[in-house]
Amino acid sequence: PDAVAVNQQAAQQAWIHSMAQWQQLEVMQVGPLIDNDGKLRNAVYSWPVTSHCAVDQDVGHFEAGIVNDSVYDITKRTLTRRGLDAAEYLLFNEDLDHSCSKDSTAPEGWNDRSNNERQLARCNFASEVVQNVNTSAQQLTAAWVTEQTGFQTVLDTAGETGNKFETTKAAINHITDAMFYIDSITKDEKLAKPIGLSDSNSCGNAACVEDIESEISNNAINNIRANMVALQSLFFGAPIGTEALGFDDYLKAVDQEQLATDMANDIQAAIDATDAFAGTMTVAVTNNPDKVQTLHQAVKKVTDNLKSLFITYLSLELPLTSAGDAD
Repeated sequence: PDAVAVNQQAAQQAWIHSMAQWQQLEVMQVGPLIDNDGKLRNAVYSWPVTSHCAVDQDVGHFEAGIVNDSVYDITKRTLTRRGLDAAEYLLFNEDLDHSCSKDSTAPEGWNDRSNNERQLARCNFASEVVQNVNTSAQQLTAAWVTEQTGFQTVLDTAGETGNKFETTKAAINHITDAMFYIDSITKDEKLAKPIGLSDSNSCGNAACVEDIESEISNNAINNIRANMVALQSLFFGAPIGTEALGFDDYLKAVDQEQLATDMANDIQAAIDATDAFAGTMTVAVTNNPDKVQTLHQAVKKVTDNLKSLFITYLSLELPLTSAGDAD
């Protein structure tokens, strides 16, 4: 049992490390991550579309080696049964009973099996899930760096004949569209929704633990921090501390040095606010939603400028999802 606990803890730490990397990529949804309706992104991470029951079902199918009279193949399974969100459930959920609403939709006799059997079945499937995430990550890397056809080359040659971006500005606008993840997802889905500030809240505008991202692992605040670090990297053109041409330089070029300074300071302040956030999102949502709202306000300060002065002074276009959004 001690060895099992040590191995599980190591796997959990590896998941947290992977999520720290992924949550930065989450913000950078350009090119390969949004092609084919985001198929590659969803294969790695399908949140907020998740199903714990579906994961439980595939634990059983994988153990049996067969599903619907065919050899089990995770690449042919629906996206809620795989990815980092499925791995979180398998690695962090301490309740070994299935999550299905009734026994008939779960693996046969699951709740009657021994703890050791159920732990082993989940562990084996977790290994399959993680290997599949690794394969998807390799596909993403290839889609970026493959010579001549990779998206990195597409961005570098924007505006040239035959390029999907007719102008350099169109390529820049593609990147700024991705930055709005911070507005529509980080601010609205990850912060506003759990404390009932969003109309699409799952609990009728009341505090809602169900709407917290990475709730089982208590990783929600780390995710938000990684999102803001990604925005910071996009804004400066490289991770902080690395000299590069970024949007701060574009703002200075149009005599908006004060806005560049304000936005840089506000992004750092939001990162600092996540570092200062003591305890878990779950406890805060339940007992102290004002604490979550304070972090929401810190992120909103960034997005208010992002979708107004920033876009205006750089003569860029708002993404369709943010047009007409005054929040």
